[in-house]
Amino acid sequence: MNVKILAAIAVLCCTIAFAAYSVVIPPIGMQTAGFFSLEEQSPEQRRANILEGIMEEINIARLEGKYKCCIEPACTMCYLGDWIFEDGTCDCDGMIANGEFDKVCPQCKKGLEEGRCISGVETEEEACALPKNTVA
Repeated sequence: MNVKILAAIAVLCCTIAFAAYSVVIPPIGMQTAGFFSLEEQSPEQRRANILEGIMEEINIARLEGKYKCCIEPACTMCYLGDWIFEDGTCDCDGMIANGEFDKVCPQCKKGLEEGRCISGVETEEEACALPKNTVA
């Protein structure tokens, strides 16, 4: 076989391998939540993708009956494990129903004060009005 043909084949194989590697592993900052993007994302866009993913997981947990939040949009504090409930769960609505307002997460308390109540307690006025001594 001719040396020039072998060299051309080697260059072609290297070019194909490099192109495949470049597509499979994009540089940092060019990745999105599970998909690859051809343009770099800003920190705000990456944050929005992360929050969107968290909200999708919260909606799944709601459908499974594991997330019983009392505000809309739902709190993320409980989902991330930053409160008294097991990671990925919320029972702030249950705490309101039981009158255990001290166990309602601060994010939900703030949401209730802002009028974002979706509590399943019998009367909305009951659910959405935290006792005066409860601080968010």
